[in-house]
Amino acid sequence: MAEEKTAEVLADIEGELDQSPAQQLPGAGAGTPAAQAQDELRQLLGQIVDTARRQKLTSEQNTQSTLNQASTSLADRQRLNRIFARLSAIQQGLAGQVLTPNLAQTYLSQVDQVEGELRQQIRETDTQVAQGLQQAVAALAQAQSAMLDAQTYAQLEQLVGNLKESLSQWQSQPPAGAPLQ
Repeated sequence: MAEEKTAEVLADIEGELDQSPAQQLPGAGAGTPAAQAQDELRQLLGQIVDTARRQKLTSEQNTQSTLNQASTSLADRQRLNRIFARLSAIQQGLAGQVLTPNLAQTYLSQVDQVEGELRQQIRETDTQVAQGLQQAVAALAQAQSAMLDAQTYAQLEQLVGNLKESLSQWQSQPPAGAPLQ
């Protein structure tokens, strides 16, 4: 919610800055200090918005990856719960009853189901191993990316500080040709 509001505010500011200097500043031509200062603000804000957009996309990709891993883990747990339940039922049945051919057939059917679940789990685990190796490589790239993100955030903070300073200067001492009200 806060990200959406921030993006909305930045878009509104960017929209206002995108208006031509003549619309914003009556009598201000393209070469006036006021128009040049507004162009610089527009470019600075463009850099800030682009950087924030890239960081938002990276964050969304990381969230999706985490959700995929959680989904896989949940499916594994459910399959293992079914295996455990079937094996426990067989164990309890064998402990409390005399084994008959019909009962042996029932247990054999349950063992076949367990075997099928285990084969599926083995396939899933093999896939997870391959994905894990790919993720390890990606994690190294992500660590490098995180280091770059830290630099980007520091740069973004500097750019926001520059924007704040420029707007404060504009407010206290408008450039030549800028309206006073």
